[in-house]
Amino acid sequence: DIKKKYNYKRPNYDIEAVVGEYDDPMNQSQEIYTVSLSNSGNTVIYGAAGSGKTTFLNSLIYSLISTYTPEELNVYILDFASETMTAFAKAPHIGDVVLSHEQEKVTNLIKLLLGQIQTRKKLFSDYGGDIISYNKNSAEKVPAIVVAINNYAAFSEMYEDFESEMLNLTREGTKYGIYFVLTGTNTNAVRFRMQQNIGQSIVLQMTDESDYSAILGKTEGIVPSKFKGRGLCKLEEIHEFQTAYAFEPDNQFAQIKKYCEELCNTTSIKARSIPVLPENVNVDFIEQYVTKGLLSIPIGVETASL
Repeated sequence: DIKKKYNYKRPNYDIEAVVGEYDDPMNQSQEIYTVSLSNSGNTVIYGAAGSGKTTFLNSLIYSLISTYTPEELNVYILDFASETMTAFAKAPHIGDVVLSHEQEKVTNLIKLLLGQIQTRKKLFSDYGGDIISYNKNSAEKVPAIVVAINNYAAFSEMYEDFESEMLNLTREGTKYGIYFVLTGTNTNAVRFRMQQNIGQSIVLQMTDESDYSAILGKTEGIVPSKFKGRGLCKLEEIHEFQTAYAFEPDNQFAQIKKYCEELCNTTSIKARSIPVLPENVNVDFIEQYVTKGLLSIPIGVETASL
Protein backbone atom coordinates (compact mmCIF):
# COMPACT_ATOMS: atom_id res chain seq x y z
CA ASP A 1 0.00 0.00 0.00
CA ILE A 2 1.57 3.26 -1.19
CA LYS A 3 -0.04 5.35 1.55
CA LYS A 4 1.61 3.17 4.20
CA LYS A 5 4.92 2.99 2.35
CA TYR A 6 5.25 6.79 2.36
CA ASN A 7 3.41 7.36 5.66
CA TYR A 8 0.92 9.51 3.77
CA LYS A 9 -1.14 12.03 5.72
CA ARG A 10 -4.14 13.59 3.99
CA PRO A 11 -4.42 17.40 3.88
CA ASN A 12 -7.07 18.95 6.10
CA TYR A 13 -9.08 20.83 3.49
CA ASP A 14 -7.56 20.10 0.09
CA ILE A 15 -8.92 17.31 -2.11
CA GLU A 16 -5.99 15.12 -3.09
CA ALA A 17 -5.66 11.59 -4.49
CA VAL A 18 -2.73 9.18 -4.23
CA VAL A 19 -2.33 7.65 -7.69
CA GLY A 20 1.13 6.06 -7.82
CA GLU A 21 4.87 6.68 -7.63
CA TYR A 22 7.16 8.85 -9.73
CA ASP A 23 10.88 8.66 -10.45
CA ASP A 24 13.21 11.42 -9.32
CA PRO A 25 16.50 10.65 -11.13
CA MET A 26 18.24 13.77 -9.82
CA ASN A 27 17.92 12.47 -6.25
CA GLN A 28 18.01 8.80 -7.27
CA SER A 29 14.72 8.14 -5.52
CA GLN A 30 11.05 7.37 -5.98
CA GLU A 31 8.34 9.55 -4.46
CA ILE A 32 4.60 9.26 -3.86
CA TYR A 33 2.58 10.74 -6.71
CA THR A 34 -0.51 12.67 -5.65
CA VAL A 35 -3.00 14.63 -7.75
CA SER A 36 -4.30 17.71 -5.93
CA LEU A 37 -7.60 18.88 -7.37
CA SER A 38 -7.86 21.76 -4.89
CA ASN A 39 -4.52 23.21 -5.99
CA SER A 40 -4.44 22.33 -9.68
CA GLY A 41 -8.13 22.23 -10.53
CA ASN A 42 -9.64 20.47 -13.51
CA THR A 43 -7.52 17.62 -14.82
CA VAL A 44 -7.19 15.74 -18.11
CA ILE A 45 -5.67 12.27 -18.37
CA TYR A 46 -4.44 11.61 -21.90
CA GLY A 47 -3.48 8.20 -23.25
CA ALA A 48 -3.79 5.96 -26.28
CA ALA A 49 -6.19 3.01 -26.24
CA GLY A 50 -4.96 0.40 -23.77
CA SER A 51 -2.58 2.79 -21.99
CA GLY A 52 -4.42 2.59 -18.66
CA LYS A 53 -6.70 5.66 -18.52
CA THR A 54 -9.57 3.80 -16.87
CA THR A 55 -7.13 2.17 -14.43
CA PHE A 56 -5.77 5.62 -13.53
CA LEU A 57 -9.29 6.96 -13.04
CA ASN A 58 -10.22 3.91 -10.93
CA SER A 59 -7.18 4.48 -8.72
CA LEU A 60 -7.90 8.18 -8.36
CA ILE A 61 -11.54 7.65 -7.37
CA TYR A 62 -10.67 4.74 -5.07
CA SER A 63 -8.07 6.91 -3.33
CA LEU A 64 -10.58 9.73 -2.88
CA ILE A 65 -13.40 7.62 -1.44
CA SER A 66 -11.01 5.74 0.86
CA THR A 67 -9.53 9.02 2.16
CA TYR A 68 -12.55 11.33 2.52
CA THR A 69 -16.03 10.93 3.98
CA PRO A 70 -19.26 11.51 2.01
CA GLU A 71 -19.70 14.72 4.02
CA GLU A 72 -16.38 15.94 2.57
CA LEU A 73 -16.60 14.63 -0.97
CA ASN A 74 -19.26 13.66 -3.52
CA VAL A 75 -18.41 12.04 -6.86
CA TYR A 76 -20.36 11.75 -10.12
CA ILE A 77 -19.00 9.40 -12.77
CA LEU A 78 -19.88 9.53 -16.47
CA ASP A 79 -18.45 6.41 -18.08
CA PHE A 80 -18.56 6.75 -21.85
CA ALA A 81 -15.82 4.16 -22.37
CA SER A 82 -15.57 0.70 -20.79
CA GLU A 83 -18.70 1.10 -18.60
CA THR A 84 -16.83 -0.88 -15.89
CA MET A 85 -16.90 2.10 -13.53
CA THR A 86 -20.37 1.03 -12.42
CA ALA A 87 -18.34 -0.92 -9.83
CA PHE A 88 -18.27 2.30 -7.77
CA ALA A 89 -22.05 2.77 -7.79
CA LYS A 90 -22.75 1.56 -4.23
CA ALA A 91 -20.17 3.76 -2.49
CA PRO A 92 -21.85 6.41 -0.31
CA HIS A 93 -19.70 9.13 -1.92
CA ILE A 94 -21.04 8.33 -5.41
CA GLY A 95 -24.06 10.35 -6.48
CA ASP A 96 -24.43 8.24 -9.61
CA VAL A 97 -22.58 6.42 -12.38
CA VAL A 98 -24.00 7.62 -15.70
CA LEU A 99 -23.66 5.72 -18.97
CA SER A 100 -23.72 7.23 -22.45
CA HIS A 101 -27.37 6.42 -23.25
CA GLU A 102 -28.77 7.97 -20.04
CA GLN A 103 -29.69 11.35 -21.48
CA GLU A 104 -32.04 12.35 -18.67
CA LYS A 105 -29.35 11.79 -16.06
CA VAL A 106 -26.77 13.76 -18.07
CA THR A 107 -29.20 16.67 -18.46
CA ASN A 108 -30.18 16.69 -14.81
CA LEU A 109 -26.58 16.41 -13.61
CA ILE A 110 -25.68 19.54 -15.58
CA LYS A 111 -28.68 21.31 -13.98
CA LEU A 112 -27.66 20.07 -10.54
CA LEU A 113 -24.07 21.34 -10.93
CA LEU A 114 -25.15 24.73 -12.28
CA GLY A 115 -27.54 25.01 -9.33
CA GLN A 116 -24.71 24.17 -6.94
CA ILE A 117 -22.60 27.01 -8.33
CA GLN A 118 -25.41 29.52 -7.77
CA THR A 119 -26.10 28.19 -4.26
CA ARG A 120 -22.43 28.23 -3.29
CA LYS A 121 -21.86 31.73 -4.67
CA LYS A 122 -24.37 33.04 -2.14
CA LEU A 123 -23.23 30.72 0.63
CA PHE A 124 -19.52 31.54 0.32
CA SER A 125 -19.88 35.31 -0.19
CA ASP A 126 -19.29 36.12 3.50
CA TYR A 127 -16.42 33.64 3.87
CA GLY A 128 -13.86 34.66 1.27
CA GLY A 129 -15.81 33.37 -1.71
CA ASP A 130 -14.21 29.92 -2.07
CA ILE A 131 -14.83 26.45 -0.64
CA ILE A 132 -11.66 26.15 1.44
CA SER A 133 -12.22 29.49 3.20
CA TYR A 134 -15.87 28.56 3.80
CA ASN A 135 -15.10 25.13 5.25
CA LYS A 136 -12.34 26.55 7.46
CA ASN A 137 -14.44 29.37 8.91
CA SER A 138 -18.07 28.30 8.80
CA ALA A 139 -19.81 26.04 11.30
CA GLU A 140 -21.46 24.30 8.34
CA LYS A 141 -19.41 22.38 5.78
CA VAL A 142 -20.11 21.60 2.14
CA PRO A 143 -18.61 18.67 0.23
CA ALA A 144 -16.29 19.06 -2.71
CA ILE A 145 -17.75 17.61 -5.91
CA VAL A 146 -15.66 15.61 -8.36
CA VAL A 147 -17.11 14.90 -11.81
CA ALA A 148 -15.18 12.19 -13.67
CA ILE A 149 -15.88 11.82 -17.39
CA ASN A 150 -14.28 8.75 -18.93
CA ASN A 151 -13.85 9.42 -22.69
CA TYR A 152 -14.61 13.12 -22.86
CA ALA A 153 -14.51 13.17 -26.68
CA ALA A 154 -17.49 10.79 -26.81
CA PHE A 155 -19.34 12.87 -24.21
CA SER A 156 -18.78 16.17 -26.06
CA GLU A 157 -19.85 14.58 -29.36
CA MET A 158 -23.04 13.03 -27.98
CA TYR A 159 -23.98 16.04 -25.85
CA GLU A 160 -22.56 18.94 -27.86
CA ASP A 161 -25.57 21.07 -26.89
CA PHE A 162 -24.04 21.30 -23.41
CA GLU A 163 -20.76 22.84 -24.60
CA SER A 164 -21.51 26.30 -23.19
CA GLU A 165 -22.68 24.81 -19.86
CA MET A 166 -19.50 22.73 -19.63
CA LEU A 167 -17.37 25.79 -20.33
CA ASN A 168 -19.21 27.64 -17.57
CA LEU A 169 -18.89 24.76 -15.10
CA THR A 170 -15.17 24.19 -15.71
CA ARG A 171 -14.45 27.93 -15.57
CA GLU A 172 -16.48 28.76 -12.47
CA GLY A 173 -16.63 25.46 -10.63
CA THR A 174 -13.16 25.10 -9.10
CA LYS A 175 -13.61 28.12 -6.85
CA TYR A 176 -16.74 26.54 -5.45
CA GLY A 177 -15.30 23.07 -4.99
CA ILE A 178 -16.48 21.46 -8.24
CA TYR A 179 -13.65 19.70 -10.06
CA PHE A 180 -13.65 17.83 -13.38
CA VAL A 181 -11.40 14.90 -14.24
CA LEU A 182 -11.54 13.98 -17.93
CA THR A 183 -9.88 11.30 -20.04
CA GLY A 184 -8.99 11.50 -23.73
CA THR A 185 -7.15 9.39 -26.29
CA ASN A 186 -5.43 12.21 -28.19
CA THR A 187 -4.60 15.91 -28.10
CA ASN A 188 -7.91 16.78 -29.82
CA ALA A 189 -10.03 15.12 -27.11
CA VAL A 190 -10.53 18.44 -25.32
CA ARG A 191 -11.34 21.44 -27.49
CA PHE A 192 -9.23 24.58 -27.30
CA ARG A 193 -11.83 26.69 -25.46
CA MET A 194 -12.17 24.00 -22.80
CA GLN A 195 -8.39 23.64 -22.47
CA GLN A 196 -8.24 27.18 -21.05
CA ASN A 197 -10.11 25.85 -17.99
CA ILE A 198 -7.80 22.86 -17.42
CA GLY A 199 -5.31 23.19 -14.58
CA GLN A 200 -3.21 20.06 -15.08
CA SER A 201 -2.60 17.41 -17.71
CA ILE A 202 -1.31 13.89 -17.14
CA VAL A 203 -0.07 11.82 -20.07
CA LEU A 204 0.04 8.03 -20.30
CA GLN A 205 1.41 6.18 -23.35
CA MET A 206 0.68 8.06 -26.58
CA THR A 207 0.90 6.76 -30.16
CA ASP A 208 2.85 9.81 -31.38
CA GLU A 209 5.86 10.81 -29.25
CA SER A 210 5.43 14.46 -30.24
CA ASP A 211 2.16 14.48 -28.25
CA TYR A 212 4.06 14.48 -24.94
CA SER A 213 5.62 17.87 -25.58
CA ALA A 214 2.43 19.16 -27.24
CA ILE A 215 0.54 18.49 -24.01
CA LEU A 216 3.17 19.08 -21.31
CA GLY A 217 5.57 21.49 -22.98
CA LYS A 218 9.31 20.85 -22.95
CA THR A 219 9.91 17.25 -21.82
CA GLU A 220 13.71 17.03 -22.28
CA GLY A 221 13.14 14.01 -24.50
CA ILE A 222 11.63 11.94 -21.69
CA VAL A 223 9.07 9.36 -22.82
CA PRO A 224 7.34 6.83 -20.57
CA SER A 225 8.45 3.19 -20.61
CA LYS A 226 6.18 0.86 -22.51
CA PHE A 227 4.30 -0.58 -19.55
CA LYS A 228 0.58 -0.15 -18.91
CA GLY A 229 0.01 2.65 -16.42
CA ARG A 230 3.32 4.42 -17.11
CA GLY A 231 3.13 8.09 -17.99
CA LEU A 232 4.54 11.56 -17.60
CA CYS A 233 3.47 14.24 -15.14
CA LYS A 234 4.60 17.81 -14.71
CA LEU A 235 5.46 18.76 -11.16
CA GLU A 236 8.33 21.24 -10.81
CA GLU A 237 9.90 19.20 -13.63
CA ILE A 238 8.76 16.39 -15.93
CA HIS A 239 8.73 13.01 -14.19
CA GLU A 240 7.85 9.48 -15.24
CA PHE A 241 5.30 7.78 -13.01
CA GLN A 242 3.68 4.40 -12.55
CA THR A 243 -0.04 4.22 -11.78
CA ALA A 244 -0.93 2.28 -8.65
CA TYR A 245 -3.67 -0.33 -8.90
CA ALA A 246 -6.59 -0.02 -6.50
CA PHE A 247 -6.68 -3.83 -6.29
CA GLU A 248 -5.17 -6.79 -8.13
CA PRO A 249 -5.45 -5.96 -11.86
CA ASP A 250 -7.07 -9.29 -12.79
CA ASN A 251 -9.98 -8.78 -10.40
CA GLN A 252 -10.39 -5.02 -10.03
CA PHE A 253 -14.08 -4.74 -10.92
CA ALA A 254 -15.23 -7.29 -8.34
CA GLN A 255 -12.89 -5.97 -5.63
CA ILE A 256 -13.91 -2.33 -6.14
CA LYS A 257 -17.59 -3.34 -6.13
CA LYS A 258 -17.14 -5.30 -2.89
CA TYR A 259 -15.20 -2.46 -1.24
CA CYS A 260 -17.89 0.10 -2.17
CA GLU A 261 -20.67 -2.13 -0.83
CA GLU A 262 -18.76 -2.46 2.46
CA LEU A 263 -18.28 1.31 2.62
CA CYS A 264 -22.02 1.76 2.29
CA ASN A 265 -22.48 -0.07 5.59
CA THR A 266 -20.21 2.35 7.48
CA THR A 267 -22.37 5.48 7.16
CA SER A 268 -25.93 6.65 6.68
CA ILE A 269 -24.74 9.74 4.78
CA LYS A 270 -25.08 9.43 1.01
CA ALA A 271 -24.15 11.76 -1.83
CA ARG A 272 -27.09 13.45 -3.50
CA SER A 273 -28.33 11.32 -6.39
CA ILE A 274 -29.13 12.73 -9.80
CA PRO A 275 -32.90 13.34 -9.86
CA VAL A 276 -34.78 11.44 -12.55
CA LEU A 277 -38.48 10.93 -13.13
CA PRO A 278 -39.34 7.37 -12.04
CA GLU A 279 -41.52 5.10 -14.12
CA ASN A 280 -44.07 5.11 -11.30
CA VAL A 281 -44.46 8.31 -9.25
CA ASN A 282 -45.66 7.50 -5.73
CA VAL A 283 -46.40 9.55 -2.61
CA ASP A 284 -42.92 8.99 -1.16
CA PHE A 285 -41.35 10.46 -4.28
CA ILE A 286 -43.68 13.49 -4.37
CA GLU A 287 -43.09 14.31 -0.69
CA GLN A 288 -39.58 15.59 -1.34
CA TYR A 289 -40.99 18.23 -3.70
CA VAL A 290 -43.90 19.36 -1.52
CA THR A 291 -43.54 22.65 0.36
CA LYS A 292 -45.00 22.80 3.87
CA GLY A 293 -48.20 24.83 4.06
CA LEU A 294 -48.98 24.23 0.40
CA LEU A 295 -52.72 24.77 -0.14
CA SER A 296 -53.01 23.09 -3.54
CA ILE A 297 -53.05 19.32 -3.93
CA PRO A 298 -49.99 17.81 -5.65
CA ILE A 299 -50.92 15.28 -8.31
CA GLY A 300 -47.53 14.72 -9.99
CA VAL A 301 -44.04 16.03 -10.68
CA GLU A 302 -43.07 18.15 -13.67
CA THR A 303 -39.90 16.85 -15.36
CA ALA A 304 -38.42 20.35 -15.65
CA SER A 305 -38.60 20.79 -11.88
CA LEU A 306 -36.22 17.89 -11.16
